Amino acid sequence: MLTVENLVERAITRSRANGDASPEVPKPEANSSPDSSKWQRTVCSADGALPEGGNQGTGDPSTSRESAELVSHIEEMKLDTTTQMDASSSGYSGFLEPDDISTECIKISVAPLHQFGRRASIQHKDNPLQLCSAGLKVQFGVSTKFLDNAGRPKLNIVVDIPENLSKVLEFCDDLARRSSQESGSTSEWRPLVKKYGYVNRPTVRLNIPTIVSGDSAICSTDICQKEPSGNTQKLVFNNVDATKLDSLFVRGSQVDAFFSLEVYDYQQNAGVRLVAKRLVVHSN
Repeated sequence: MLTVENLVERAITRSRANGDASPEVPKPEANSSPDSSKWQRTVCSADGALPEGGNQGTGDPSTSRESAELVSHIEEMKLDTTTQMDASSSGYSGFLEPDDISTECIKISVAPLHQFGRRASIQHKDNPLQLCSAGLKVQFGVSTKFLDNAGRPKLNIVVDIPENLSKVLEFCDDLARRSSQESGSTSEWRPLVKKYGYVNRPTVRLNIPTIVSGDSAICSTDICQKEPSGNTQKLVFNNVDATKLDSLFVRGSQVDAFFSLEVYDYQQNAGVRLVAKRLVVHSN
């Protein structure tokens, strides 16, 4: 069987046979972060296969370039395989990036709920739509001013989003709104994407759900912190602490978000809610 390693070895051997200096092929990092199969991707360029400023030999330049491009392409294949496996093992491989979404494949699935109710869900290719996006800038962190019916702070953050994510979310929001109206709902629809400033910067609210047990409550969202080195560690909270979360999600910080979309219709208010499944805060 011809493996990737065999191809690399053959490319290097052919390069040597044509008079080239021995290229030192860069190897991908084996411990790449599992946050997303594309976010940590580092692709070797064709020029990177040869040492800079060194003696590149007197062989045929076209052959040297061809060998370098082959090595680069194979290294990219190897790296893609590694990062995809890491993303799968992280448990978040079902989350799609905006550019991986085809709006033609998005639909609203409606199921009966209780005797007179209905439950709508947003699906992509017959699976619940779940999205991920990296480097979202925090505009507003967790506030202690707004409380739920039990007197606990409502946990959420407001982040800027890129244009490609905004287009997907606005499409989903419009689809869900029309479905709600067709079902006969009279609730006021609350837009999912809000735009601020004279440049109409799109922002969304990411909700951090809690699990209540007796008198205590814990976050059901996985909250992690990424160091500048790339290492990521999960933060454990024994109880919901809005003040501590607020100090973590400070304005201007960046966060990688994995979230699902939930359609709601409650007390004459309806819309689409983004529920954070995992948030990775970047350390400065």
